[in-house]
Amino acid sequence: MISLVTIALGFSQIMASFRFQPGSKTVTDKDYFKVISYNVRNFDLYNYKKNWEPTFHKRNNIFKFLQAESPDIICFQEYVHDISGKFKTGDTLVTFLKAKYIHAEYTVISRKVNEFGVQR
Repeated sequence: MISLVTIALGFSQIMASFRFQPGSKTVTDKDYFKVISYNVRNFDLYNYKKNWEPTFHKRNNIFKFLQAESPDIICFQEYVHDISGKFKTGDTLVTFLKAKYIHAEYTVISRKVNEFGVQR
């Protein structure tokens, strides 16, 4: 009974969030958009080669995956942007994904070199 009352009270919110249409309607690809939420784990920034040089293998694999999926909206967790330009992420993503809108929130800036946070 409690579940039914809760559903009844929140029914307007449910209808605002989900579209229910009786009958048959042909749905096309343009009726959808693709959203990816991805924990990129700092693009494996701390996996160094000898002489403390960053390795780009996992970062490049993530970039290839995103290109193949071609999402409309991407949300990154554990995102890193290298201010020095040695380990490029943001600039590269914008270029190959042809991103029109970007929003980043950095929670930590480490030694004025890396910005850590989330990006959408």
